[in-house]
Amino acid sequence: MPLSGPLNLTTKSIESQNTAPKFVKAKQTGCRESVDAGSAYLNTEKILSSPLKERTVRHMESLLIEAITAAKNAGDAILAVYGSGFTVEQKEDRSPLTLADRRSHEVIAGRLSSLQKGKIPLLSEEGRNIPYEERKAWDCYWLVDPLDGTKEFIKRNGEFTVNIALMEKDRPVMGVVLLPVKDVLYFAAEGMG
Repeated sequence: MPLSGPLNLTTKSIESQNTAPKFVKAKQTGCRESVDAGSAYLNTEKILSSPLKERTVRHMESLLIEAITAAKNAGDAILAVYGSGFTVEQKEDRSPLTLADRRSHEVIAGRLSSLQKGKIPLLSEEGRNIPYEERKAWDCYWLVDPLDGTKEFIKRNGEFTVNIALMEKDRPVMGVVLLPVKDVLYFAAEGMG
């Protein structure tokens, strides 16, 4: 039976683990409630009106959990390189590139492309160059910066992030930002906080 109206979902601890965070059972509420840092507010009406192929709250929750898991696993891959000696290469645009950039991309691409048998395409800074003519037809896609702040990573100042967004045309409908060194994760989705 579909739920209507706002839902209040509370997340369990999101700590450095290789397991996906789990949501506790959703409770249907009749009014908006203030939420703390460990909670997410869902407005099912917004999610259900989304042009995403599967428009259920459960589907959006599962995509969010997968994006969080991908970010956490990518953060672990980045930290493995961060704690070692690494070399710095230059991309064509002269921006730096490290093994951490590539490993983070591989982890995220592997996790997200396995969802729905790759029906949601992935556009990543470290991925293949996809022509605009192909991308402009995408209704929905993952937009990824697997290591945002490579210069800061190289300086070893901890000021870099893993960024994953689910885009609907030109608009983000879900986002995950992880600060691996601080083990801090931010996430939101349309209708969720």
